[in-house]
Amino acid sequence: RLFARLEQNKGEPDTLAGLHQVFSHLVKSVHFSVLKPSAKEVVRHLVASVPLLLSRDQAQAAGALAANLETLKTALADDAMRGVVEDEVGEAVAALVAACGAGRHNGGRSSALLRRRALECIALLVRLPHHVLYPFFHEVRKQLDRCLDDDKREVRSVAGSTMRAWRTL
Repeated sequence: RLFARLEQNKGEPDTLAGLHQVFSHLVKSVHFSVLKPSAKEVVRHLVASVPLLLSRDQAQAAGALAANLETLKTALADDAMRGVVEDEVGEAVAALVAACGAGRHNGGRSSALLRRRALECIALLVRLPHHVLYPFFHEVRKQLDRCLDDDKREVRSVAGSTMRAWRTL
C-alpha cells in the first residue's frame, strides 16, 4: 500500500517526504530478506528518497536518509539485488554523488555520517559491470576528489578507499 501512496503523491513534496520517512522506518525495522520479493520497488524508492530527503532540513529526514543509505548499501552488497540496482544506476549515482556533498560546510555529525554512508554505497557500485558504470566515472571521480578534502577524517578515510576501488574501472 505504501508504494501506491508514494506513486499517488508524486507531485506533493511535503507529503512525499513524510511518506519516504515512513518508508525508511519500515525498511529499517524488517530483515533484509523480507524486502527481496519487492526488490525493484524498494530500490527505486530508496534511490528516489535520497534527493528528496536531502532537500529537507529536519533531523528526522537526516535519520531516515541515513537508514535508507544503509539499506541501499546492503542491497548493493547482495548478489541477487545487484541486477535491480543496475537498472537504476543513473539515478543511484546522481543521488549518491549529491549525498556525498551533503552538509559539508555546516560540519554536523549527522551530515558526516550521511557522506560516509553515501561513499560506502559508491564503493560498492564497482561490483556492477564496467559498461554500466563507465558513463558516470568522471562525475564520481570529481566528487571523490572533493570528499578527499572533507573536514571530517572519517569521510576522508572512506573517500580514499572508495577512490582506490574506483581506480580499478
